[in-house]
Amino acid sequence: MICNKCKKRVATVRVTRTVYNGATEVYLCEGCAREEAMSKAQPTMGVWNMVPGFFTSGGVHGGYAAWPKAEAAKCSQCGKAFYEIRNDGKLGCSICYTDFQAKLKPIIEGIYGSASHKGRYPKDMAEKYKALEEGREIDGLKALLKKAVEDEEYEKAAEIRDSIRKLELGKVLGK
Repeated sequence: MICNKCKKRVATVRVTRTVYNGATEVYLCEGCAREEAMSKAQPTMGVWNMVPGFFTSGGVHGGYAAWPKAEAAKCSQCGKAFYEIRNDGKLGCSICYTDFQAKLKPIIEGIYGSASHKGRYPKDMAEKYKALEEGREIDGLKALLKKAVEDEEYEKAAEIRDSIRKLELGKVLGK
């Protein structure tokens, strides 16, 4: 891939800029990435600078103090208001995730790329999560199978059906 800035060298760095209403990706070569970092350098770096766009409002740097306090949504358990969560970046309790799910999901997806966990699990929970992942994979394949049948792609549907059977057989046999 070619650098989006100089259009001459091979891009080796992906820069994702996240703002409240979405994210943009830019692919840069090493030299352009270094220039970009130097031009955007700020004299002090803190936790507020680590997650660009999360604590800003409107313009480039609206700042975390710019969030309106009039927003009355509060957690049903700890009573922390959503504007407080946006101001300090910390949730009050585990129920905050449930109460503010609709507001937090786009923010979390913007930061991490997904709102669901994909990665390592604690050793004592590995079997439970492995079974959940297999169930999700089977559900995804069933949706693909339905679409393939609707589109009359029967060879593809047969391959997907065989994959589903293989996964289900593995669950039954405990593999």
